[in-house]
Amino acid sequence: MSSSKEFNWDNFSTKGFGDGYSKEQRAQMEAMYAGTLNEITEKEVIKGVVVGVNDKDVIIN
Repeated sequence: MSSSKEFNWDNFSTKGFGDGYSKEQRAQMEAMYAGTLNEITEKEVIKGVVVGVNDKDVIIN
């Protein structure tokens, strides 16, 4: 996981994730998700379903 810095959508390589959203729409989605995401520490075991993978992250539901 990344540090507690603000996520920068402009530096994010979408490769299909979020294509077609304006900066305003992305800001709305970021605000919507801000309270729902959990930090996971390295080597922490979790249960979930992988819903996306890119060069930097794995998205787990």
